[in-house]
Amino acid sequence: MAKLTLNNITSGFTSTTATNANNTLIVTAMENTLSRDGTSPNTMGVNIDMNSHRIINVAAPVNDNDVARKIDADPAYAASAASAAAALVSQNSATASASTATTQAGIATTQAGIATTQAGIATTQAGTAATQASNSATSAAAALVSQNAAADSAATASSISISDITHAATSKVTPVDADETAIADSGATFGLKKLTWANLKATLVVYLSALTSTWAISTTGNATTATNLSNTASGKLPTIMATVASSALTIGASSIYMNFRSDTLGSGAISTINAAPANLVVPSTATLGTVSTQISRLIIIEMNNAGVAELAVINQAGGNNLDETTLISTTAISATAIAANVIYSTAARTGLPFRVIGFIESTQATAGTWATTPSTIQGAGGNSTGNLIVRNALNVAGVAPMYACRAWVNFNGTGVVAIRASGNVSSITDNGVGDYTVNFTTSMPDANYSITGTSSSSGAIFSVVALSTVGVSNLGFRTANTATGAPQDETQVNVVIFR
Repeated sequence: MAKLTLNNITSGFTSTTATNANNTLIVTAMENTLSRDGTSPNTMGVNIDMNSHRIINVAAPVNDNDVARKIDADPAYAASAASAAAALVSQNSATASASTATTQAGIATTQAGIATTQAGIATTQAGTAATQASNSATSAAAALVSQNAAADSAATASSISISDITHAATSKVTPVDADETAIADSGATFGLKKLTWANLKATLVVYLSALTSTWAISTTGNATTATNLSNTASGKLPTIMATVASSALTIGASSIYMNFRSDTLGSGAISTINAAPANLVVPSTATLGTVSTQISRLIIIEMNNAGVAELAVINQAGGNNLDETTLISTTAISATAIAANVIYSTAARTGLPFRVIGFIESTQATAGTWATTPSTIQGAGGNSTGNLIVRNALNVAGVAPMYACRAWVNFNGTGVVAIRASGNVSSITDNGVGDYTVNFTTSMPDANYSITGTSSSSGAIFSVVALSTVGVSNLGFRTANTATGAPQDETQVNVVIFR
């Protein structure tokens, strides 16, 4: 197809039009032609067909879209060919490895067959070994039966031998600590062991001591004695020690099973201590309220301080309540411990249960200088003061009962009646001249009580006491002049009631 076709000019009057049309066609054709100098437009609108001709003298490519020459493509082609060759070599090597693995798998299969054959042989050998083991077990069982029979025979012979020997042995009346007897030890498959008399005694003491509410255990020398008691601690008597040295008094007590009430007054539970308390030292100048050259009685107390036995001491002259139904508090003893009504201990204690375990009597030339050995040391075994202390304080001998004064009073009956001192007496009523009524703080159980009384004045005139009324809550009496018999107020009037 022609790129440019011009119109023919056929006549002059149309020559201008035809020429212009041709010019337009030329311009259009030129615009559709590539320019060597690069005049625009100079780009292809469609693909260019070289018709098997080459484009020569092309510049070396710079940008990604530049035409590549053969000289530019040859190195890349050579590298690609080398890579392909290497890949082929690798593929061939892999093929060879696969072939080798196949060969090795065949070898392994052959070896597995051999192993299977060997396993069959081993199984046959194991069967033979099992048969031999069964035969050995049968032989061992037979040997064990034989051994047991021999052991039974030996045990029977041994038993008979020990029994015969023991029965035929000479008797021993009093064993000593080194003596031995045979026992079968359950902790060692009942093997034969020996037991000494000393160990047997010690074991029995521990066991029987657990029955402290019923038994008292004592061991002296080679003899052990268990004495049945009356379910109380009163039958047990501790050893009380009291020594003087360097003007100090040291008090001690032996170990004894002692029951204590609970430290909670609302509880009836008891606790037991079996341990010797630490000594209590009364230092020099600590008089405890004692008087020089006069005999004194010191009450020894054992306290339960959270399971630990501790000693305390008090002068009986203090008149403290020690009936063991309450709790006591103590003051730490020191050189200034001089009160008769204070309970002293090594360290101050508060609200502890206690037992009275004895007393000490002594007379010191100088109170607080403990130089003379006590004249009497007596253990009480945990008795309340109702039995031990009161009876000794009143010098009561024998077993006859004691009866206490129920009320007493000492008063001045002249002018406004004034009580000097009294016990269980709340007041005195002045009914007139020489006429008085004693009013009891706590009433008597009945009116069958006994009265004794005296009265006197500061002068030489003495009077008598005569009863007027006797009641459970009060007592009426009169005082009179012994010479005239007339009622008379007295400066010294004393009345005592017993029941």
